[in-house]
Amino acid sequence: MKHVLLLDDYSSVSVGIDALSEPITVVTEKELGNPDVYRYTPALLDRLRACQGNEFDLVILGNNQGIGILKAHSLCDDLRVKTIVVSNMGLDPDIDEAYDKLGFTKRMTRSELFWKLSEELGL
Repeated sequence: MKHVLLLDDYSSVSVGIDALSEPITVVTEKELGNPDVYRYTPALLDRLRACQGNEFDLVILGNNQGIGILKAHSLCDDLRVKTIVVSNMGLDPDIDEAYDKLGFTKRMTRSELFWKLSEELGL
């Protein structure tokens, strides 16, 4: 079974997750002690720093008005290469460059993720 760390609003990707041909395990920010994806808590950042690369097959990181870049700093390198940064309509160039500097290479809109989620998980 594939394991996904969802650092975004579950409702924004739930349709894509529900449409997958195989069940997956999704760990949400709320389960990590952060009830609001537009904010972050020190406890969430500590938990993200403690995550190991082998814990998750995919990380979905919502930019969420720039808050995602603050969460991105806490992810280990092994998880950064497994991360897709999602936004509603693409990222502005400054934010896009900030993700590049941190080693994040995959970006897409949430609607694109719906169509590509199965492929990204190798299902």
